[in-house]
Amino acid sequence: MSDSEYEEETTYVVFDMGKAVSTEYIQEMKEKTGGCRGLEEGKPYIQIGNLTFEGEVDETIGTHLMFTIEEKQKKQSIEYKCSTETIVKMDSISLETKQKKIPQIKSETVEINDDAVLDAVL
Repeated sequence: MSDSEYEEETTYVVFDMGKAVSTEYIQEMKEKTGGCRGLEEGKPYIQIGNLTFEGEVDETIGTHLMFTIEEKQKKQSIEYKCSTETIVKMDSISLETKQKKIPQIKSETVEINDDAVLDAVL
């Protein structure tokens, strides 16, 4: 297949962050967002600033509609943007750094007298 035969598909997803973060915090941290991983596998992780979230993908009951609202000269206009039937419910988690386990080497003290060393050499 050539590149012209592929269709591009865009999918929109709603992330339900609960009360863990505010819109202001997300706007403030958007440059420090670590992105989303694991969405295709059904277990996404998102990092926003120093907060990390683990999610679960779920199908919605009904359809979520997305609109943009613009205010022009004291009038609001609403424009439809997209819809989705997928929601990801996110829970805040804490991450801990893994500690590398260093194998313990047993050491034993062995006493050797001078005669044993001479016997081993001879």
